Amino acid sequence: MGLSEGVYLVSNISRTRGKSVFEGYVISAEMRHIQWDDIKKAGADGRLCDIFRSRAHYEEFRKAFPRQLLRCDVRIAILEALLNEGHHGDN
Repeated sequence: MGLSEGVYLVSNISRTRGKSVFEGYVISAEMRHIQWDDIKKAGADGRLCDIFRSRAHYEEFRKAFPRQLLRCDVRIAILEALLNEGHHGDN
């Protein structure tokens, strides 16, 4: 299953305080090889990533739930709930 174009992808690792090594909107399937090269250069390939409807949605999540305070299973549950909200037409 591929990612939908336009969702906001954030790597689960950081090298500087609070800044993921890769963040960005998923681009078109035809151009993803370029984005994949950027992900590999950042060292985020083979790592977990979080997926958001938009950068604004990601910023809301960061304010509400600081990453370092959440266990992985709790983060996954929160992210799934937030993504499911998007399927009700309220982007």
